[in-house]
Amino acid sequence: MASPSSPSPLVVVAAFAILFLLSSNPNSPPFTSTPLAAQAASSKPWIGVNLGVGLSSNPVSLTKAVDIIKRRGFSAVKLFQPDPTALNALAGSGLQVMTCVPNERLGDFAKSDSAALSWLDANIMPFVTKTNILAIAVGNEVLSPGNPFLSSLVPAMESLYRALVARKLHRRIKLVTPQHMSFLQDTYPPSSAQVVPSVRGEVASLLSFLNRTGSYAVLNAYPFFSYLSDPSNIPRDFVFFKGGAGAYDDKGRRYSNMMEATIDAALWSFEKLGFSNMPFIVGETGWPTAGAGIASPSAAKEWNTGLVSFLLSRRGTPKRRNAPIRAYLFEMFDEDRKDTSIGGFEASWGLCTMQGEPKYSLNVLGSGSSGSSGSSGSSSRNGNGSSSSSGSGGSGGGGSGGGSSLKWCVPKSTASKQVLSNAVAWACSSGGGGMNCRPLMSKCPDSSKATVIFNEWYQQQGQQPAACDFAGAATTSTKDPSPTSQCKLRGKP
Repeated sequence: MASPSSPSPLVVVAAFAILFLLSSNPNSPPFTSTPLAAQAASSKPWIGVNLGVGLSSNPVSLTKAVDIIKRRGFSAVKLFQPDPTALNALAGSGLQVMTCVPNERLGDFAKSDSAALSWLDANIMPFVTKTNILAIAVGNEVLSPGNPFLSSLVPAMESLYRALVARKLHRRIKLVTPQHMSFLQDTYPPSSAQVVPSVRGEVASLLSFLNRTGSYAVLNAYPFFSYLSDPSNIPRDFVFFKGGAGAYDDKGRRYSNMMEATIDAALWSFEKLGFSNMPFIVGETGWPTAGAGIASPSAAKEWNTGLVSFLLSRRGTPKRRNAPIRAYLFEMFDEDRKDTSIGGFEASWGLCTMQGEPKYSLNVLGSGSSGSSGSSGSSSRNGNGSSSSSGSGGSGGGGSGGGSSLKWCVPKSTASKQVLSNAVAWACSSGGGGMNCRPLMSKCPDSSKATVIFNEWYQQQGQQPAACDFAGAATTSTKDPSPTSQCKLRGKP
């Protein structure tokens, strides 16, 4: 074990000041959340989202990004770099945070405990009392043959773990390392899967470390790529969580979708190395909206809706029945500066555009969820669920102008015409909210279109707080906004 050299006096003072705050304030936010490792083995449905920073030419502000993430109902955020602006924006949000160590630092950590401790003091310690950091991803997708960082991975994790112990954070913050499935072979059927021989030793060492430190495996699972490579021979229903064609049995276990088969292939490979009960989460999964023949907003909505239903069903996989799966969707916003050498779709994985406009509806809380507008991050986002069929008439007061116990959703007076136009277009499009807006406007002046559409969406979604947001362009009101007696807008308590 390498011995850490003495850090600078200023770093020592800062670190001990933070340690004092952590020990003297047991009610501070970081200690009110269940560690992700415990959640990975619990029975609570859990969906997070990946948030990229720095690869967009016109990004939404990080403060607004965090607000959008909360309003859309996600409970956790996974970052790809230890960005201080992002960690500050996440402070006090109630969101659970996984930050990361870039691959390029693994060699330094593997050689020197001092390098790991200095990194921790600079990138984690300033935020631990205000941002709910529960995991650090050490590297990203390193477990593949020939990867230049492979030999440094586990030694780097060991070094950083010693740093966490030194700062008394090892029980709260878990070390993980997300991996794509290239470390597996013979994955059909799942029970035949095994780790590629050339990385078997490293995978065994990693699993041993995760087991010893109470951590968990992180799997990046993308049925999109399998289907992209062979769409004529892979049944679409099997990919899109619809069962039917493509479903098969493996040792008495019935597989009805590609996601559960992909996960179980990894679990079988872990068992063959002696780790049959390794907890896991899905670190990345999703479907792009452009850049390939199988990529579109409608396909992304269909696949992600199927995924969310699968996750919220709590049924687990055939190998681990009734063990709910945690997953981070990839990703929150489009990133147009990503490397597109493998395909133009790499820039279009976002649930939202770069500026935060939703590309399609997706309810990550499940049907009938009420959400919350508080800082817990449990609120459903704007555009959740599928719209139901109903008219615009109802209990509106016909423009009486007085206060009421009823609630409506109205545009903010500060919202620009372009933002309102975009929001209306989303609500009325088949790839967005899916509302049939033409009948809603049959008796209403065109100038009131945003008011009519916003309010109808809000009422259809059961007045979920996030359903009256529209990228910050809307707010609730107890004053009847009906523009005329012929165009009455329904309100509800």
